[in-house]
Amino acid sequence: MRAVDPGSDLSDLAQLLGADALAGFIAGKPSSEGPRLKPLSRRLTARALLEFVAGRRGSRRAYLSQLLRRYLNSHGRNKEILALLAGGGTAGLAADQRLLPGIGHYGLFHAEIGIGQGARRLATAMRMAEIPLSVHDVFLPQFESKVDFEATDVLNSPHDTILFQFNADTFLELFDRFPLSTMLRRRRIGHWVWELPVLPPKWVPAFDKLHEVWVPTKFVAEAVANATEKPVRIVPYPVPLDDFPQFEARKRLDLPQDSFIFLMIFDLNSFPSRKNPLGTIRAFIEAFPDHGASSPILVIKCHGQANRGDELKRVKEFCSANNRLILIDRVFSEHEMTMMQSACDCLISLHRAEGFGLNIAECMAKGKIVVATDFSGSRDFARPENSLLVPYKMAEVGKTGYVHGAGQWWAEPDHGAAVEMLRRAAANSSDIQRLATRARADIARDYSYETIGRIARAAWLQELEPFRP
Repeated sequence: MRAVDPGSDLSDLAQLLGADALAGFIAGKPSSEGPRLKPLSRRLTARALLEFVAGRRGSRRAYLSQLLRRYLNSHGRNKEILALLAGGGTAGLAADQRLLPGIGHYGLFHAEIGIGQGARRLATAMRMAEIPLSVHDVFLPQFESKVDFEATDVLNSPHDTILFQFNADTFLELFDRFPLSTMLRRRRIGHWVWELPVLPPKWVPAFDKLHEVWVPTKFVAEAVANATEKPVRIVPYPVPLDDFPQFEARKRLDLPQDSFIFLMIFDLNSFPSRKNPLGTIRAFIEAFPDHGASSPILVIKCHGQANRGDELKRVKEFCSANNRLILIDRVFSEHEMTMMQSACDCLISLHRAEGFGLNIAECMAKGKIVVATDFSGSRDFARPENSLLVPYKMAEVGKTGYVHGAGQWWAEPDHGAAVEMLRRAAANSSDIQRLATRARADIARDYSYETIGRIARAAWLQELEPFRP
């Protein structure tokens, strides 16, 4: 099952840090340890250093180990590297200590964001699948982290596999926070999500520190697999059938009981242009120009501290001018979000790109009709037989459209088709109800905790075939 040879600790350390960088570190090439380690580079050949880093038994290996022990008065990460090298790569792990089969799962488990929600649900699914698991929370100050979830802030796991469930850029930023002994001798997996067709080049160095990557959809799998030869396996997020009585949900949220309610949701931290709130508002206003009491309403739920600029300003202007547009701009708890989704009749997602589309899947699980752009990650579950899908043309993202968007393309949903889909949804015919019923059944079958737990277990055991682009 394991992709790491437990006897190749130094080779594994070289992979984590980069063989050239590690050899340079030992040789005293420029770093804060240069003066301290210069005697090593004077007394050992480059070949001997590289053999040592690669874990091979060169003629000077014992001598190098002895020299390294003399220089262990360093600090921080450099001290840890020296200790690992001097101990033959086993510092922090007793020679007779064996790593246990299982997964050390690292993620933003307390954060009120989609990637935190995905981590919590995947951890629950893996526990249900009886995968031995330790759960480790990583705190990032830019996100509200108030979700109650059983996770430790201790970073060391006893298991032989570790799963980092945050994107490659975050992993690279956090890398120095993880003790090397936490990562060494383990099969290292990243669980990434990405919203555009091409993986950012800045993410590519993360592959060097991992053995494989898991992703939630075929769309993300294609972007990741095209950038690496390492295994890429599709392990989606579970989507529970949590629901709340619509009457009670509307009462608690102070929403009208007799109106047909459309809902759109977006996170400002993830660039509002990707979620396309202005396109949604324009389609809604054209679909329902009548301001009468029986006209549908559109609830616009957003949150986030970043990107609170012109697009949000335009959204607020539309809402001020039209009493059928209700803006809710604050972080919701998971319970409040379940109520919000339960209160609506239809979710609108005229997105330009989705890595997964968690809100789409969650509303489908509640038996809501969904109007969604027929593009990117949501296509794995939002299909013609269970949703109203909006056609699109490809459009250039541009430098300001999305992070790493220069030279990339995404969907521009067809406005006229979207208007027609909204009218069909509001008509709430028996055909529309059949779509919604099918949506709930499809999500219950394909995205339950039990189903995703089985998929994760197969991926852990390397029985799940890697994605082939």
